[in-house]
Amino acid sequence: MATSRPRKTRAPRASRASIAHRAAAWQCGVAELPGYVDGEGEPFRPVGIFWMNEDGMLIGSQVAHPDSLEDQIVVSLGQVMARPLVGLPQRPSRIRVNSPGIAALLQANTVGIAIVCGPTPEVDEALRAMTEAFAADADQRTDSYLSGGADPEQVASLFDAAAGLYRAQPWRIVPDDQSLFEVTITELGVHNWIISTIGQMGQNFGLAVFQSKEDFDCFLDAGTAIEDGLEPELPASLSINFEARGDMPPALLEEIARYRWPVADARGYPWILCIEKDALRRPAAARDLQIAESLLRAIPPVLQDRKALLDAWQHGTPWARTQTIAILGSPVTVSLRARV
Repeated sequence: MATSRPRKTRAPRASRASIAHRAAAWQCGVAELPGYVDGEGEPFRPVGIFWMNEDGMLIGSQVAHPDSLEDQIVVSLGQVMARPLVGLPQRPSRIRVNSPGIAALLQANTVGIAIVCGPTPEVDEALRAMTEAFAADADQRTDSYLSGGADPEQVASLFDAAAGLYRAQPWRIVPDDQSLFEVTITELGVHNWIISTIGQMGQNFGLAVFQSKEDFDCFLDAGTAIEDGLEPELPASLSINFEARGDMPPALLEEIARYRWPVADARGYPWILCIEKDALRRPAAARDLQIAESLLRAIPPVLQDRKALLDAWQHGTPWARTQTIAILGSPVTVSLRARV
């Protein structure tokens, strides 16, 4: 993992009495953990710092905010030397890392320890096992619409927009999931994203949104690869799904009832799903909800151009519309065009 220019953040010095012996060699591994931490501000993906001794045993670990990673690596080294998980306090003669940036950081902040940049197979294998275990727990639907930092008023506005789109039934007008819209919302940093309408088969209603046509094509290719028993990489995506009441987690139904968010009918409970490139789910942040609401409000009016849209998708006739939409009183400009 690359880091910025190394800064001086000295590891705490352990006294001579506290260091029982000088260990031969350690490995250090750093990896993003497959989960998100929420609280103040938008959710962030934490970084794990792991230390392993020459016997392949984990002797220390720490979870850090990505913005403070450099400082935390150095602090973590001092802590694991003084209080390792296994054995007596110790000081390595050498530390091997697989990142030039981290190697430079440790070289700038340690004395008397050789820092080597090279493969770290033992710690990498431990990291893979650990992240897979975390992923199994993280691959669960959150129990709150507010976990990504949105407030109840914003979610209420999203629900109102979602009910409008559900009533408009775009999956009855858009012929298939490869009849695409391209969308630009400059105020929200959306440029030429792709919208695929799903639900033409009478199930799994909603919108799937990708950051480029290439990502959409990658998604289609991944579906074929999965059918062939492969494990392809999936692109990042944002999807707006409608689910039946009976399929919703009780905690979410309680939240919807508590805040009296509007729902179109018993099959139209909206859910926003955000997927990272590594197929990890993350909580929908406030910006995600703004993007979703913009699309939910922009699409129903253009469905009145059904004939022109079908001509565009089936015959390549140009079609485009631009609308100004208010999201909680703030205007955004949504430009849609039929992608052929």
